Amino acid sequence: MAYNSVKFSPRILLFGLFAAAITLRLIDFTDQPLDFNPARQLYSAIIARAIYYQGLPAADPILLARATAIRGNLEQLEPPVLETLAVWIYRLGGKEVLWAPRLYSIVFWLAGGAILYMLGREFLNGRYGALIGLAYFLFLPLGVYASRSFQPDPAMIAALLLSFWLLLIWDQRRTMKWAALAGLVGGLAVLLKGVGLFFIGGFLIGLLLARWYAASGALARRTGPIRMWFDLQVLSVMGLTAIPALVIYLPRLVAGSSLYTRSAIYHWNDLIDPSFYIRWLILIDTHLNLFIVLIAFAGVLLLPIKMKSALLGLWAGYGLYGLSFPKLIITHDYYQLPLLAIVSLSLIPAADLVAEKIVSAGRLSRLVGLGAFSLAVLYPFWISRSVMLAEDFREAPSYWETVGKAIPDNGKAIGYSQDYGFRLMYYGWQNFRAWSADIPPEEFAENAGDAAYFVITARNQANDDLEAFLAATFPILETGGGYVIYDLLPKQ
Repeated sequence: MAYNSVKFSPRILLFGLFAAAITLRLIDFTDQPLDFNPARQLYSAIIARAIYYQGLPAADPILLARATAIRGNLEQLEPPVLETLAVWIYRLGGKEVLWAPRLYSIVFWLAGGAILYMLGREFLNGRYGALIGLAYFLFLPLGVYASRSFQPDPAMIAALLLSFWLLLIWDQRRTMKWAALAGLVGGLAVLLKGVGLFFIGGFLIGLLLARWYAASGALARRTGPIRMWFDLQVLSVMGLTAIPALVIYLPRLVAGSSLYTRSAIYHWNDLIDPSFYIRWLILIDTHLNLFIVLIAFAGVLLLPIKMKSALLGLWAGYGLYGLSFPKLIITHDYYQLPLLAIVSLSLIPAADLVAEKIVSAGRLSRLVGLGAFSLAVLYPFWISRSVMLAEDFREAPSYWETVGKAIPDNGKAIGYSQDYGFRLMYYGWQNFRAWSADIPPEEFAENAGDAAYFVITARNQANDDLEAFLAATFPILETGGGYVIYDLLPKQ
């Protein structure tokens, strides 16, 4: 029996993968965004709420002022693109609904998967390998959790993949129209998150180096680099891509006022510490499986020169990205999401080589291979499903509302609280500032400033000496389940 007479055709498998991916991501859809990097998700929720109230014609002036003040307490990391999109749905429903950004992220991730599959079929010649790379992209637990999160990374990944596809079309046709489209989409990826520049830059440089290498003749080889960098279309791609980085992110980097700058400057000495690279590999292995990552990297070497050079440029971009932000690359799991996309693409050549052998080996081999593929999808599907159903955060808002109401409105609050205080800031509506455990008790007064209340909801973060100082110096205003509030105001 021919393979195509078996019902499990590539088209059916493709439909099944997307159907399963959608079903998985809709599980526990309306739960609170505390399942994956809650601090990062609540950061975006706080910004979205401020935008929402600022746009309400009849907003409660007290809530408007408080939402604006709480947002003003945050560092602006990226332009609030996803937050603004979420507010559109807020306004349609007349209230904040935190499933709105989750829906956007799911759509962006699935769109990224569709583009990844197109890249695999059109440019990597991976009829079956594209399905395997897509399955890795859609069902790896890290990607499942991240694709439901309120943060710009899923949209950035989708924009990156689309920019790669457009760059390859531009490389084939060499017209200004495709150069402009590739540059605009690349610029969008960088706008969403500045680190996208590492990956678009790596991919583009890889393409240009492949074209230069393929040039025939000594003269072409000597003049190739000059023509390569001063070609009008190349300059258009690079310029349109880099505009957001130059206008939005560069001033912050120069001023040294961003999270990215602090990660690079204050942790540069990590780069000479061997344990840094071990921790980096451990994080990769934990979330992406180091064996699969190495297989994917080796598979790139099977490709023709153009795609090999472009994908190696992506890998080099990832390496430079990690070295540029040494603190973040080993502590933040979502900083591995670009690598997830890179591995998914790079896995296609090796996976296709194996799949082609299996398909051509006969019906029994095809059925066994299909069974192995199904198990490779169902296992992470079940793991992700189980984790999502095991965690229920629906009661969290009421607890943090209780804590927030226990803090009087006549002063600022500082202290130790979960997720840098973002839970208290969002659900409790408190303009809270997290206290550093490195500050000794004798420096309390100068660092507390005009704060009126010291709140402790995270005992594991509290400095024992400071807690003893607070208990001996200030009265307890209120205590309850899991929290204590000290009154710092002088008595009249």
